Amino acid sequence: MVRINWLNSLSKITIAYALIFASVIWSVPVYADYSGRTSLSVSSAYSTGLNRWFDTGIDIVNGSVLSINSNGTWRLGTGPRECNANGLSNFPAYNGYLYGTLMGKIGRNGVVFPIGTEYKGYANATGRLFLGNNDSNLDDNSGSINVSIRVSQENRKRKKGIVSVPSAYSTGLNKWFDSGIDVEKGSGLSINSNGTWRLGSGPRVCNANGLSNFPLYNGYLYGTLMGKIGHNGTAFPIGTEYNGNAYATGRLFLGNNDSNSDDNSGFIDVSIEIR
Repeated sequence: MVRINWLNSLSKITIAYALIFASVIWSVPVYADYSGRTSLSVSSAYSTGLNRWFDTGIDIVNGSVLSINSNGTWRLGTGPRECNANGLSNFPAYNGYLYGTLMGKIGRNGVVFPIGTEYKGYANATGRLFLGNNDSNLDDNSGSINVSIRVSQENRKRKKGIVSVPSAYSTGLNKWFDSGIDVEKGSGLSINSNGTWRLGSGPRVCNANGLSNFPLYNGYLYGTLMGKIGHNGTAFPIGTEYNGNAYATGRLFLGNNDSNSDDNSGFIDVSIEIR
């Protein structure tokens, strides 16, 4: 009898300690290296136009893989204004995206990016993940979107390369320098450059940020180092430093934002890293 009572007491103590240990473990916040999936409900009242963002409670690390899926609908007012996370296709865009699009950002001052019903990419910053509804107000909003989030670390081979881009590769003539590097949609893209090129006689020498003493060309300064992914990709400005995520899968091309190349000289050294 004494032996049995002692064993019972020991079992109770063991269970008690196990419960205490479990409560400590469960109180730890979720970080970027977890492989599970978290489900949340985001109210339509979190209007990004009012800088109202839903705090997911999830902290992620730069370079981690971010997978977000959503379902359900929210309403942005009376009439035909109910939509899923891809937004209202029957209204003009707001801040570059459809009204009602599920948006995200990493960190309170992070760059806003569209999520929609499905998103997968690499985090380009470290910080808290916030979600919101791409809307300009909240007074007539209702409903919520159910969001499933998974953040994981994957072993990914980094690609690095250094190339010299001659000034003769003028984007205005559709002349693009082939970097020889293929990128995947969502991969982290870091590009740094140094050196100068000349776009004609007179005060027309500049680095990759372009000529600040001349009018714009195609929306950017003459001489700005530009990039695009794929032969038919959309051009984007790089300058002396660029950090972002690839918007498509394909070959990375670089060029000089200029309308001609007859009087150009020099080149820009460019360091490229794909994460």
